[in-house]
Amino acid sequence: MKKVILIYNITLPQVLNCFMKRYIFFCVVLFSGYHLASQNISKCVLNIAEADSIFLHRNACLLAKHYDIHIAQAQVLQTRLFDNPVISFDENLINRDNHNRLLDFGPTSEQAVDIEQEISLAGKRNKRVLLAKVNAEMAQYQYLDLIRTLHTELRTQYIKTYFDLRKSKVYDEEIQSLSKLVKVMSAQADKGNLSQMELVRLKAELLSLKKEKNDIDNAWVNDSKALNLLLGFLPNTNIEPMLDESLLEQVAAKQIDFASIDSTVNERPDVKTAIANIDASRINLRLQKAMAAPNLTIKGSYDRRGSAFNNYFSVGVGVAIPLFDRNQGNIKAAKYSVQQSVSENDAALMKAHSELYEAFQEYKNAVAMMQSAETSVEKDFDKLLSGLISNFSKRNINMVEFLDYYESYKNTRLQLYDIHQDVFLKMENVNAMAGRTIFGY
Repeated sequence: MKKVILIYNITLPQVLNCFMKRYIFFCVVLFSGYHLASQNISKCVLNIAEADSIFLHRNACLLAKHYDIHIAQAQVLQTRLFDNPVISFDENLINRDNHNRLLDFGPTSEQAVDIEQEISLAGKRNKRVLLAKVNAEMAQYQYLDLIRTLHTELRTQYIKTYFDLRKSKVYDEEIQSLSKLVKVMSAQADKGNLSQMELVRLKAELLSLKKEKNDIDNAWVNDSKALNLLLGFLPNTNIEPMLDESLLEQVAAKQIDFASIDSTVNERPDVKTAIANIDASRINLRLQKAMAAPNLTIKGSYDRRGSAFNNYFSVGVGVAIPLFDRNQGNIKAAKYSVQQSVSENDAALMKAHSELYEAFQEYKNAVAMMQSAETSVEKDFDKLLSGLISNFSKRNINMVEFLDYYESYKNTRLQLYDIHQDVFLKMENVNAMAGRTIFGY
């Protein structure tokens, strides 16, 4: 199979460039979803690469989260804008010099016009722009971290659904073979060649198998439901995953040094978010210090007849005197915020290293368990099962031995599936904790 690169390894520009295509695709999907519902699709065969692609284009949480990036970018645009000028106009309501006329705009009436413009000083505007840019960067990292988290969940549900179907097939084969045996033994019991007690014991074993299969099928329903939700499929879609279990032998033979993957943990989106949060806190501190400096207000006015002489023009400036409020509280809070963000970054980094180490150790344990397991039972299961039933039918083994062997073969096969599933899941966990593709398949 071709090697698949995990989708959360894409760069930020690639995320932004492809989003509009995804949005258009999503709109088409919404329209086609109703069409598909009317067709009652019940089965969908997907390999893991196709599931990754569909997830990236159709997952509703990702599509919604991406708007946070656009919102943050819009805030950058907003902070670049200058304050609007303020214009005011006064008109004499009653002109007593012209027969008490209302709103008289004649030559004897009074009008006044004022215009004001506030100018930010101490680089406040530039600092706000820088802060908005860092916030936009954080929104992008948070989006990528959501991809990382949901993609891991997607792979987990995909793997579980695959092995649920594999286990269900084991029970189907056993139930089918045991049902045939019960039918044959019922005929023998009618002839007196088999005791009713032994026949009842066989039927009880068959009922137990059906109950266990029902539990597996219920687990498949839950895992399939979660998988449909992640892929944006309709609830009535039955997904049939495809995995190449032979790749596990290559994985087991692959030598990976923990130091080589631990060195790149800083590239995880959540760690980058914590680093960007430090930058945002420091810029905010600079902004709060700048806020202590008052803004400058420039104004001009015209008064037609209300001043010392007619047609009076004037200009002026205004500035607040920082006598009491020098933004002391906000500056102090911003300093604490910087210290807090540094501590949070240290905690995030330690958490990332710890999670990766734990995931790597669990992966090594899962591989060691797989290597110690006897896989020949899986290959020879059908032959063993057929021989076991044949020997019991010929009475070469008694009922106790038959049920013991029968249960052992079944449990061994299911345990092998559990071991393989665990290796796949641990591989995905290492990929998620490393923040990049370590195991591609």
